[in-house]
Amino acid sequence: MDNPMNSSSEHKKYYDESLILILFGNPEKSFWLRGFLIDFQGYEFEAKVYDLGSEFGIEEGRISKLAVFNASGETVIHYDRGWNIMPGSSTEQEVLDTLVKAFRSLEEL
Repeated sequence: MDNPMNSSSEHKKYYDESLILILFGNPEKSFWLRGFLIDFQGYEFEAKVYDLGSEFGIEEGRISKLAVFNASGETVIHYDRGWNIMPGSSTEQEVLDTLVKAFRSLEEL
């Protein structure tokens, strides 16, 4: 007999697993996460992500701090409750849009 507590409907999603892969950090227990984007080879990110959006988050969302690195290890996007390095190319803007979408509100996941 299946245990109803183990059903997938009981699993709370903290991010869109089709867009990113988390390498370090546990989205259920820690704010800091590190990973990469599935569709953007060579880009990695570190982010401080909360359960709720905030006026300090990107687009008032859940990401309050973000660093995105390209394949050379250069920081190409940086946000720390405000913009330090904005996306400098259309690809970098797509990377940012993907991360914002991946960490949209929990109700939307």
